[in-house]
Amino acid sequence: MNSHPLLDIMQREEAELEQFAADRPDLWQIIHSCGTTTEALLAPIWTLRNTSPAEELRLMLWQRVVHYQFSSLRFIITRELDAGYTLLRNVTELVRDIACIKNNPDNAKLWYESKSGNKLDRQKYRGTFKFDTSDLRHKAVHELYKKASEWGTHGHYSMMFSSEKAPSFDAKDYLAEGVRISDQAVYDNLVVWLASFCSIQWLCSEELAKSHPVDFEFGWKSLVEF
Repeated sequence: MNSHPLLDIMQREEAELEQFAADRPDLWQIIHSCGTTTEALLAPIWTLRNTSPAEELRLMLWQRVVHYQFSSLRFIITRELDAGYTLLRNVTELVRDIACIKNNPDNAKLWYESKSGNKLDRQKYRGTFKFDTSDLRHKAVHELYKKASEWGTHGHYSMMFSSEKAPSFDAKDYLAEGVRISDQAVYDNLVVWLASFCSIQWLCSEELAKSHPVDFEFGWKSLVEF
């Protein structure tokens, strides 16, 4: 009986993650710290009161950022670099939007209107929602956006530039030569992910920490000290 393709993927990914944790406990612990920092930042959102429509939109988008961010990390560690970068492009676009919305109700309204399919609304959205490259954190996220666009969304270059020859076995157990994403490529792209972590979370949480300093005091301190 043939195995289920989704179970095959799940088992392969689980094996890759377990091997990574065993081989690089130092990096595994750093990733855990990223997760606890994010949890501390997000913890107050369930009890916030008197939030504006712009803040509610930013909170919704921020949760998607976190989901995509850590899902992309799973893909990077399990050697699916293009898929990881495709999700990171989604992350950078959402971070840009969060930073542009700020507490501006007009920008929040424009964000919703731009999703209606109206061409004029989309054009106005593109003219308003841009990376502010004069800011170092915006610039860092913009650089990630460009890399993610090249490698993930438009390029699919990981097999070409990050592969190494690896032995594999066919159905009859005859040794054959295949390719796999190298360990070094995983580590190199993990560095990219880690280097962008603080800038991404900073831009998502900065305005909320200013508007609700008491609620976000612990999470903001965790991020600053990270």
